[in-house]
Amino acid sequence: MKKGEVKKNYIVFAGLLYGAIAIHAQCPFTGPDTVCVGQPVLLMNWSGGPCGEEGVNTHKWFYESATVEGMPSASVITGVNGGWFLNSAKDNGNYYVFVTGAGLTPYLYRQKYGNSVLNSPVEDILQVQVAADSQYVLEGIDLVKDDDVWYAFVVGTQPPWNLSKPHKFSDVLRLRFTQGLEDLNPEITELSLPDSLFFFPHEIMIVQDDNGHWYGAVANEKDTSLVVLDFTQGLNGLPSSVIARRYGYYDATYNPSGSNGLSGFSMIKENGVWHVLASSHANPAHLIRFDFVHGFGQPPVTTDLGNPDNSMDHTEDVAFIYDCNYLMAVTVSDDNSLTLLKFDSTVTGTLHGEKYANIPYFSGPHGMSDIYNENGYIYSFVCNTNSVSLMKFSPPAQSHTNPLILNPDTFAPPVFSYNAPGRYNINLMVDNDVSKTSCHTVFVMNPPAKPIDINPRWVCYGEKITGITDSSVNAYRARFEWTFPDGSTHEGRSPLAGTSGIYSFRNVYD
Repeated sequence: MKKGEVKKNYIVFAGLLYGAIAIHAQCPFTGPDTVCVGQPVLLMNWSGGPCGEEGVNTHKWFYESATVEGMPSASVITGVNGGWFLNSAKDNGNYYVFVTGAGLTPYLYRQKYGNSVLNSPVEDILQVQVAADSQYVLEGIDLVKDDDVWYAFVVGTQPPWNLSKPHKFSDVLRLRFTQGLEDLNPEITELSLPDSLFFFPHEIMIVQDDNGHWYGAVANEKDTSLVVLDFTQGLNGLPSSVIARRYGYYDATYNPSGSNGLSGFSMIKENGVWHVLASSHANPAHLIRFDFVHGFGQPPVTTDLGNPDNSMDHTEDVAFIYDCNYLMAVTVSDDNSLTLLKFDSTVTGTLHGEKYANIPYFSGPHGMSDIYNENGYIYSFVCNTNSVSLMKFSPPAQSHTNPLILNPDTFAPPVFSYNAPGRYNINLMVDNDVSKTSCHTVFVMNPPAKPIDINPRWVCYGEKITGITDSSVNAYRARFEWTFPDGSTHEGRSPLAGTSGIYSFRNVYD
């Protein structure tokens, strides 16, 4: 489950980094955007309030945090069940993963990891009793917290291969954990939504708007429609208070006898507008974007994004991630591949894809959890039908800071420099709480090869000032700023000499 709101340089998802509806706690700090190799980097910590105070709370810095670039590593988590979809959350210092079981028995597997996702989990089984049918499949699941109460929303249906009753007994289930996620006996309520809205519902997501109003979205796998839920009385309101609307999308590749509708989706809010990025099972795989420019109560504007750079194949799920200053998305496919999607600027901008095949310990991946950062690493749980994998993007194996500084734990970090050019993500985490995390990207460049020289050093009135010969000027995109004798400033490599006097310049490197 993947949802978020783009706001400044920070994004927090469902209590984990990279994904909540609103920013729980901005822990701001400032630093340079661009420096040269060896140039001091000064970071200013502006944290306070919920982000803690100097001398009271811990402020941990990561100068070379992982970025979503290149092929990630993965490991299989032993002793737990796989399934169709999963979602993760942190409650009372413990990480939990909930998995919908891959079978005809409506099981939820709750995996408790303790204080780190790297711990070996303890698994418990929750049987979700439904009155509709003994053959009932649980699919997508989302975990949200409202008024200090955790909820799980799950979509259920008849088996997808039972096409004689394609809509019957499809519904959204609400699980209310009154004792937190440690509770193994949640209150279970069927929302009793009209069967005609659903054609094998596949994934669900719940989001909260700026005014505190809750909405949901459900993707139908047997066609390419999206069902939007309006919780008019809040998440714990009466089932009759939930208004559901179905928004269709025509897909020329859709085959009613196949499973090439919407497989998974992710949501993000940008500039006040909610956007849904959905993956399709069609062959070839493609992405569809739903833009709710007039809110969830009106039909969205739909755009078929195709298959960016032919990088996807039978895509199962997609997740947004705001990689520090850059919006990206990740998809998983049942051929054990992963695709990194990069947006040029905004979610409506040009999209580029890069595929990584044969990810170790992927075994027919079907769904992903939120993507989040812990101790400089980027993680996501991946749901295979028979196992759960932990996907990980790692920071550089070798430090590039000078002096060598490994994750200082101070409110005001020491001044340092980078000893190699590149792009570096700097993360701040307060009290080891992933909801109190912020990020800043700095680009490090090589300095000019040598000082810029001008020869000749004098010219006559009306002549051009020439003779700047250093090749590093072009290599480092220098911009020349001249100051004329009358105090005026001009840009350009070879200005005309006007009145007599001294002409000075400086070169600025972008």
